[in-house]
Amino acid sequence: MGPKRKAIPYATADERRDLPFTEDMELASLFALAEARSAGDPLQAISRVCYPLHIRPWEGGALLIDQLGLSHASIRYRVIPDVDDFKRALAASSDDPYALREVLNEKGAVFKGFSDQKRVRIDGLIVRPGKSGNLSELLGSGGDLEAGDKPEVFKPVLRRGDLGSVVRSIQSLRRDIKGDLRSLEGAKRSLMAALLRSRRALEGEIQAIRDEGIKAKAQLKEEYEEAKVRYRGPLDERLKEIREEYREKAAPLVRERRNVGRRLAKLRKKLGVPDTEESSSAEEAPLSEIEGLEARLGEVEGSIGTLRAWRDGEARQTLSRYRADLKLEADKIESEEARILREVQGREAEISKLEEAARGVASQIDRLIRSKKGKLNSLSRLRFDVEAEAMDLYVPFYVFRYGGKRFDFHPPVVASSSRGLISRFRRMLAENLQSKMAQLIRPRAGFVEELLGKAVRALRGGRDHASEYRLAEEGLNLLRSRAAVDKIMAGLVKIRREGWISDDEYIRLQEALVENLGLISRP
Repeated sequence: MGPKRKAIPYATADERRDLPFTEDMELASLFALAEARSAGDPLQAISRVCYPLHIRPWEGGALLIDQLGLSHASIRYRVIPDVDDFKRALAASSDDPYALREVLNEKGAVFKGFSDQKRVRIDGLIVRPGKSGNLSELLGSGGDLEAGDKPEVFKPVLRRGDLGSVVRSIQSLRRDIKGDLRSLEGAKRSLMAALLRSRRALEGEIQAIRDEGIKAKAQLKEEYEEAKVRYRGPLDERLKEIREEYREKAAPLVRERRNVGRRLAKLRKKLGVPDTEESSSAEEAPLSEIEGLEARLGEVEGSIGTLRAWRDGEARQTLSRYRADLKLEADKIESEEARILREVQGREAEISKLEEAARGVASQIDRLIRSKKGKLNSLSRLRFDVEAEAMDLYVPFYVFRYGGKRFDFHPPVVASSSRGLISRFRRMLAENLQSKMAQLIRPRAGFVEELLGKAVRALRGGRDHASEYRLAEEGLNLLRSRAAVDKIMAGLVKIRREGWISDDEYIRLQEALVENLGLISRP
């Protein structure tokens, strides 16, 4: 058993309209509109036909499918980069932080964008057809097919299997997008895991460097203390040698200085001259001896001073060599500390570079993920937010044929009220008959009008629908039906009475209808 078959009414009345909009008024207003659009071409046919749609429940809403196949959805699908190659490269290098950074710099560039894109075509699917309220309103007014509705004129091109394939195509596309999301998210997880392993490896190297440095510094400090002890012995010996050599060389001079001093003291005492004063009776003493002793005393003092300067200089040089030797040992400790700091900072810098490279690649992957999630959400927007069961929905409309090839149409309408100042004022401002009829029978559900336009263009294009329509037009043409022509005449009287057409327009339309009486071929 197939889905239900329903049709929407062609005309509904505006809520402000208090008088019924009868079938004869509907036909009369359509005839007036068709004549107003003739542009000099003879009106040959007015036919009521139906456009077949299909409603398919989907995910709490409904898909709208064009059974004539004149509509289609073209959905862009972007192909993600080769994620598996990236993950393999990560796996091969994650134990080597330096190789990992090279992989990120080389392979990470593939995530700067999608590798390719293609278009997925879903025949029959109607996308972005307007507000969901339009469809909800149409479904709410739907009922059984009326006697005048002829669904066989525009026969569905899509078979039942094709209708199901619309849903399958969307589901397949959704699976592909979800698969892409899993791949991209997996690539990001692999990236973060590889980064974590490399970071731990580098942190392990840092800890090993510090541990090794602690041991090395302890060893160097121990060697430093040993060197202090080792260098102290030669230092003390050398200082002792310097002192002994000084005493050995200075001893004779000290004795001589003492003897010379004693001799000078005796001579001066004999002469009664204090040691600190010039003798005024120098002529009684052997001045030459005193002068000679004083000169000798100065020479001895100078020699002792020279020896003392030598001693102090040698001691300073010895201490300087000692300190220099100790500094060499201390510099080894400082050099080891600098090496540890340098290697630790190098590993920390490598961690920063790795994290920066990983963040760059991760942000690119995130951008692709956001794009895929957006596309996934856009698939949900293909459905209408309406509750509906599966059904074939037929939309009635009227086709006008002028001469042999020109076609026009009018979609389902809402009949306006003729009462009220605003309505009368608008009619007064209407430029012509077509403007008045456009006010009386206003199209409803704009997306439906777009679909109907496709069907009429198909009639002009000579497709299969055109041949089907030509075969059916003889039985559909209202101008060939006596009953329909009578209704048009009666309807013209009513719309004139409501003020939608003037007396002159009424007469002109009556004349046009009389001219078409020759077309009548059936009751």
